[in-house]
Amino acid sequence: MQADGNFIISYKNKTVWATHTNGHAGAYGVVQVDGTFVIYSGHLALWSSGYGGLIKQPVSYAALDAYAASRSGDVGLAVFSATGSLHEYHSNVLIRTASIIKVGILAALIDKAARGHRGLTTAEQNLASNMIRISDNNAATALWNEVGGANVIAFLRSIGMSSTKSDPTSPGAWGYTLTTAHDFAVLAAALFNRKIATSALCNYELSLMTQIVSYEAWGIKPPLPPGTGVAFKNGWYPEYGSVWRVNSVGIVSADQPYMLAVLTRYNVNLGENYGIDTIQHLSFLAYQAHANATQK
Repeated sequence: MQADGNFIISYKNKTVWATHTNGHAGAYGVVQVDGTFVIYSGHLALWSSGYGGLIKQPVSYAALDAYAASRSGDVGLAVFSATGSLHEYHSNVLIRTASIIKVGILAALIDKAARGHRGLTTAEQNLASNMIRISDNNAATALWNEVGGANVIAFLRSIGMSSTKSDPTSPGAWGYTLTTAHDFAVLAAALFNRKIATSALCNYELSLMTQIVSYEAWGIKPPLPPGTGVAFKNGWYPEYGSVWRVNSVGIVSADQPYMLAVLTRYNVNLGENYGIDTIQHLSFLAYQAHANATQK
């Protein structure tokens, strides 16, 4: 890396390849968790091996729409700040939640505990940890049944998730709950603003969402600069012969924190990684667009 921000490869004192990012003194390069090599100037990405080279600045939220529109199937996304919506694209498309509903199950549980003027029991904490950190389905079923599936849905609707509802074909199946990107951004914002239960219980849930096991830590976090704090949860489920649903919701601790929810549904033959790639690219773009917007 040169002092002017240009990254070069030289052979016998001759430059044979360069990123052409000169003019950005102090720029630095990092290999991110998702394996891409990115050159940053401050919080803004100048060049990325996963983006196709030079990144035209400034990145705007319109770049998210263009990329989402290029993907097969359905993509819904919502970007929220602490005070409300910043940008949305097809954010009211109803898609089954898969495991992101586990964030909602725990939110309903801590609300129930707060209304009972108590904390979580040891047993509840163990189930909650397994449900969020390792996405344990048995733990999710146990807590769904404890709170009551209908009560979980009613609670989520009460905090503004007005489109979220049970799938009429499988009303007792938590993973089949129908929701939207908008609704899950609402939930993430409610947790961030500590509008659910108590601050301590919200902090507990958010803490679990920062401890996702490494083999499930794809989605919103990997494309972001190393050290960026992210509380997140992923969900994925294939219906063989039909569609994949791959979803992610998270809270990003940037200079100006924001919430991001991305829901996808597409032909099952494209495979799980197609949805993961969609989410991670949108997360990368959202970070850049948000950084540009908040610097104005």
